[in-house]
Amino acid sequence: PAPDRLTTLLYTSGTTGGPKGVELSQRNLMANVRGKLAVLELRPDDVRYALLPFSHIFARTCDLATWLAVGCHLVLASSKQHWFDELRRFAPTYLNAVPLFYERCLERAETAGEVERPGVLREMLGGRIRLCNCGGAPLSDRVHDWFASQGVTLVTGYGLTETSPVLTSSAPGAMRKRAVGRPLPEVELRLADDGEVLVRGPNVMLGYHRDPKATQDVLRDGWLATGDLGELDSDGYLTLIGRKKELIVTPGGLKIAPTDVESCLNALPWVAQAWVWADAVGRPHAVIV
Repeated sequence: PAPDRLTTLLYTSGTTGGPKGVELSQRNLMANVRGKLAVLELRPDDVRYALLPFSHIFARTCDLATWLAVGCHLVLASSKQHWFDELRRFAPTYLNAVPLFYERCLERAETAGEVERPGVLREMLGGRIRLCNCGGAPLSDRVHDWFASQGVTLVTGYGLTETSPVLTSSAPGAMRKRAVGRPLPEVELRLADDGEVLVRGPNVMLGYHRDPKATQDVLRDGWLATGDLGELDSDGYLTLIGRKKELIVTPGGLKIAPTDVESCLNALPWVAQAWVWADAVGRPHAVIV
């Protein structure tokens, strides 16, 4: 197919809720592969351990497509029950995962009473790891700090199915705590007046499948409205503070990003899960497990 023809169709909740078919072209995908490899080097002698499902664009681009582009080794995880046995067996050098996996690493060390032991994390990951990449959800401070204390590089990034998916990425030597990095090459990013993250570039989708109204709602004058609220520092690092549609406005006019409050609650050792929402008049409440 031509570079701008539909190449893959992935269904997602999109930026406004409700299932939508995201149309991505070969140009979209290859632009993202080039951008990702420009920020995070992948070598032909690397061994990748792929534990994410290929039904999602994170793994489709960042594991499968970059592997094809570079030609390194790719090991497919058999199931989450065998993650740590297979990590020891295949000793990968590069790993993509969501925060759940990295939290699981910390929990295993805590259960064994080895959180403070130098080298325990590197052993857990097979002994040769040089780079871990995290996306899909916010990474907690405690996990970030533990990886840093163990000397294992854990970088963060941000993206959407609609953007093939990566928009921003940290890199070794270019990381900020709680930030999700800076825009990839060819990606333009700015904040709207209300703080919404707006992006454009060759990785932005063709549109939503057979849904011109939903496409028009998020693609405006060449810019994709992500629905996420963010802050940019003077060096161009993006920090996400919540979803635009989830923003709570209290009766006194105070604006609260519930994900920020949830992160603070979830960081407490006695909290397993927390959910923050507002009642009909905007008063915030929380359910805590």
